[in-house]
Amino acid sequence: MVKKTVFVCIFALLCGLCFAQQVVVAVFPFEARSGTSPDDANTVTEVFNIKLQATGALRTVGRNVIDNVIKQEHIYQMSDFASDEKTAQLKKGLNADWVVYGVVTKLGRTFVITATLIDLNTNETMGGAPMQMDSIEEAFEKMDAPITAMIQRLTSGLKNVVNRASRSLINSLPHDKTVVVFSVDSQDPDMAQDVIDALEFQLVDSGKFRVLDRKTLDLLRREQNFQMSDNVDDKSKFHIGKILGAEIVITGAISENGTSQMLTLQAVDIVTGRVIAVTQGSF
Repeated sequence: MVKKTVFVCIFALLCGLCFAQQVVVAVFPFEARSGTSPDDANTVTEVFNIKLQATGALRTVGRNVIDNVIKQEHIYQMSDFASDEKTAQLKKGLNADWVVYGVVTKLGRTFVITATLIDLNTNETMGGAPMQMDSIEEAFEKMDAPITAMIQRLTSGLKNVVNRASRSLINSLPHDKTVVVFSVDSQDPDMAQDVIDALEFQLVDSGKFRVLDRKTLDLLRREQNFQMSDNVDDKSKFHIGKILGAEIVITGAISENGTSQMLTLQAVDIVTGRVIAVTQGSF
């Protein structure tokens, strides 16, 4: 048992050294219910975290950070996440995109584990299929399938790609700058607008930038007779940016990438003309 615990700790530590800009998930301590002990729930939580980290597909929040947030925000059960205000506070305190809230229940001789995903950006929830086992020790062998399914949910789709790309830009750009999201080039105008809206929301929500109002940009574009396309040359983009008082211009493009599509975002310093951040993601 001691050897297994040491191996688990070392494995988790090694995985923690390999994280990149990815979806950030906070795994809250699983709740013990109906005949299960806190030790059982804690074991499931640790196994879930280790298996999740081992995939390399997501980044997890440290347990000490989560424990501090739980105490500060008084989060003890699923219903405590219902408030939009509470969710916003959690997002700020955890610096995460999602929360996993799990429950361990015993029905007769069978342990049932369920995990719910909570989107800290929208407060939406997604439940996964329950996992059954005859003993808590089986969690280490049986946890792979539900975690794989969860990762597919979190990393697929345009919304999640935009969230990851936004986080990457927010962490890469110098703060306290005036930013304008100039355009996103796509064959689907509605998709391009969805990206722009989501990116602007994330920039504003971070509280680290001054984001220029889209209506002002559209008005100036009409006055200057510029098309909002990535085909507009850099000189024209910088010209509009300077008129608006922007210091950083963000542009993007959605392109075909085999059987999927690729979102590319880049940020340029208007004064130097230097690309200061680029991020990509497939969906």
